[in-house]
Amino acid sequence: FGRPVMLAFQGIGPFKTSLGQRLSKMVLKRAHFVSVRDQESARRIEDWKLGIHVVQSFDPIILEARKGEEHKQPSVLILIPRRHSGDPFLEAAKIAAKEHPFLPIKIVLLQSEDPREKAIATRLRLEFEDRSEVKPVHTIHELVEEVSKGVLVVSERYHGAIAAMGLGVPLTIVAQAKKDKLDELRAYSEGKLLIGDLVMLVRQGTAALRQSLLSLGKR
Repeated sequence: FGRPVMLAFQGIGPFKTSLGQRLSKMVLKRAHFVSVRDQESARRIEDWKLGIHVVQSFDPIILEARKGEEHKQPSVLILIPRRHSGDPFLEAAKIAAKEHPFLPIKIVLLQSEDPREKAIATRLRLEFEDRSEVKPVHTIHELVEEVSKGVLVVSERYHGAIAAMGLGVPLTIVAQAKKDKLDELRAYSEGKLLIGDLVMLVRQGTAALRQSLLSLGKR
């Protein structure tokens, strides 16, 4: 439609199909502005040699999580599955439950209306019985509020993991595939990049986006 395309805080790949990769390249080449939320996305775009400028940033949800840090009241074990969660997530949940035998367990769902995610929640409820309850969340604020109650978070959700990192809650990440966005978050959560560095990346990405929007307004 002749409108400028702004790609802000994007995750690019990994790709399961060559068509997905080709379509992503097509969109990137037509974008007026591109920022990405992880190093692997930036590397993929660089390897494609598209001749475009990419701003390395991070997911801005980290800022919302940081706001809730002072209100933390750790009292439960938090499990954050996704609709495709399988045995790796269940095993990680069992290990966490065994290490914290007296903690109640809260199963936090980000897509609570999805039948597959409901099925995973039911499986976890059967595993942990009276210790557990299911808590659907629908906003970032609700997610941060629930994660702030965690003594430990086991997450196969990207934003669940970021919320835990921003709040300083101990975190176990269950990645879905090698070099996916969760796999990279694991390196961050292990202290290879400080939270302050991640916040700085978000602010740099926000400043670059604002400058790009201002440049459009001057045309």
